[in-house]
Amino acid sequence: MRYQPISRRDLFKRTGTVVAGASFLTLQSCDAATDHSPLNLYLAIKDQHLTFILPRSEMGQDVVTTFAMLIAEELEAPLDLIRVTLADASPEIPDRMTVGSSSVRNWWQRMRQTGANTKQLLIRQAALRAERNANELYADKGYILSQNQDIRLSYGELLREIKVPVDIDNAPLKPSESFRLLGQNHSSLMNREKVTGTYQYLDDIPVTGEHLKIVSVVYKKDWPFPSINRLKALKARFGLTAAIGLHERVGRYTFLVFLCHEKNWPLLQAKRLLENEKYQQLKANGQAGISAFETQCKKAVAQQVIDAQGFTLAFKTPALPHAPMEPPGARLKYRPDRVEVWAPTQAPDQAQDAIAKRLQLKTEQVTLHTLAMGGAFGRKRYTDYLQELALAAKALYDLQIEATLTLVWTREDELSREHYRPATLQQVNWSVAKPEYLALLVTEAHAGAKPAPPKKIATGFPLGLALQSQKSTLNHHFSSGIWRAVHHGYHAFALCSAVDELCRQTGRDPIEYYLAHPSTASPLQRAKQLLKGQTSASQRLSNLVRKVAEMAGWTPDTPGLGFAAYSLFGSHIALIAQVSIDSQDKLRVKRLWAAVDCGFAIHPDKIKAQIEGGLLYALSACLFGTMPDDKDRRHLNFDQLPVLRIPDAPDIDITIATNDASPTGVGELGVPALAPAVCNALRTLTNRRFTELPLINAGKINYDNALPARGAEIV
Repeated sequence: MRYQPISRRDLFKRTGTVVAGASFLTLQSCDAATDHSPLNLYLAIKDQHLTFILPRSEMGQDVVTTFAMLIAEELEAPLDLIRVTLADASPEIPDRMTVGSSSVRNWWQRMRQTGANTKQLLIRQAALRAERNANELYADKGYILSQNQDIRLSYGELLREIKVPVDIDNAPLKPSESFRLLGQNHSSLMNREKVTGTYQYLDDIPVTGEHLKIVSVVYKKDWPFPSINRLKALKARFGLTAAIGLHERVGRYTFLVFLCHEKNWPLLQAKRLLENEKYQQLKANGQAGISAFETQCKKAVAQQVIDAQGFTLAFKTPALPHAPMEPPGARLKYRPDRVEVWAPTQAPDQAQDAIAKRLQLKTEQVTLHTLAMGGAFGRKRYTDYLQELALAAKALYDLQIEATLTLVWTREDELSREHYRPATLQQVNWSVAKPEYLALLVTEAHAGAKPAPPKKIATGFPLGLALQSQKSTLNHHFSSGIWRAVHHGYHAFALCSAVDELCRQTGRDPIEYYLAHPSTASPLQRAKQLLKGQTSASQRLSNLVRKVAEMAGWTPDTPGLGFAAYSLFGSHIALIAQVSIDSQDKLRVKRLWAAVDCGFAIHPDKIKAQIEGGLLYALSACLFGTMPDDKDRRHLNFDQLPVLRIPDAPDIDITIATNDASPTGVGELGVPALAPAVCNALRTLTNRRFTELPLINAGKINYDNALPARGAEIV
């Protein structure tokens, strides 16, 4: 690792971040053992605190506290000595996109090494100052001390004295048995700001000078859009600063109307009026036709069968919105040669590039400040909302309207302009003639998709069955994208449900079946695990299966209990759901038991919170999640797209496995196994195999989504 000084000006240019009254170092590191590329980090020293400017997005997973823990552990510093702030878009900081539960998985070694090397640097500096041998000194709680306690130097004063640049070899990392912080629960470093209301989301960022709000109404190429005279009338009626129509393609939309005012209320009133006119015209032009995907689904559902020879099942999942707490939005200040943006985004560099291209600027002419997000789930890795804002800012500047602009997306915008989780049809075949063989054909629905021959895919399914899996695409009404848990959310629904049905048909206990069919690693993977003394992934999952069965008091003949297990992104979960149906056909998920293994559990309390959140997010989708085909023709909000309410949330018990395997992700781990566990529980109560989501229609369980299935008694 190489330390070198950096000026306040250069720090701001590279990261967009300045800590007033502080001195700065840049740390360039490379961890060859983990094949990491060279990495620039930035360290600010002020008031006895160390601020690391780090390159991950904060979506609510509290990566800020976790990263601070990793650094502080090796640095032998108290956690409150560390401050972490998010770096802005910068070509000098790679690996910026926050997706796939990758933050801890990809960065935990780098952060630990940064802490260890900085500690070594401090000990070296203390030895120089005190004219002592470095071996006589040690670090503890933010100080460098001597063995006889005659030297006590704070980190802050030592860092200011360091003569840089200086090279430091990678220091040895602490063994896990010596950890003081890692593996323990700690309060979030953001708690004080959130409790006192000083934590800054987009609307909390102060604005200097004139500030205007922007809302947008979007149109596809074959939709009727308002005339210039209509926009002038709208501007006059609501006293708007501007009402502009642009022919610009953003996503699937080719015409945009921007409305501008300093206050939200007149904007939202004008927007609602314009949208109502749009919806009336679209309804008059007829409804959306039947897509190729829907036609295929009808054929597959009609061919479902469960009999003594096996089964053919068609699992159907709808397009789903992300629906984060905070809809997309951003702030921008435009000049012809320089743009400054404040954006809650999962992909700062992609966002910066997209804005630059829209405005025909060089990337370095766009400064993008990364903000914390009120949720994202994959939605804010896309740049459509930022492109909208850039276009609006340029158009207003051309009208000599110069102001800082904030784009406001309503919940209706967020639900209707989505990159939805694709609707899927998953056909699973199994026969008693080949009891260890499953065939899976996945059809994903994407707007504009053209039929193509199926291709082989990997599902990540954790059982050692002979699984032939293929995927094809068909056209549908919804543009699609990445949703929480990515493709694992729907693959797990089909595969875990199919395995449960296989057990029902053959009289097997699902728990015992999972234990009897562990997945098999490649010879190379097994050799690596053996050399490292690591427990295999299949054994780790089997341990979870046994544990969750113990937690729930599982017996195979207990009505209302359903089991599922799954692995993704190197993490594993085993889940049991308890459900009931009352005399009015109202379904209640009463309790969930989950056992999870994500390698070394750095921050157990946050892991538990992420699993709880994932389970409830998935349960909401399982029970209620769907999108109407005519979503472009009406206002959509949570009154028409219900989500799980607090009184309906189940009790949740979570056990976190402890081991020394490398930590992996948990942000998406709670999602995949939920739907199959619930449907497997319903199978025990109804003797029906539910193959289509969501499960609730008009407040009651939807038996139209289930196939009668009387199999053998489980013994």
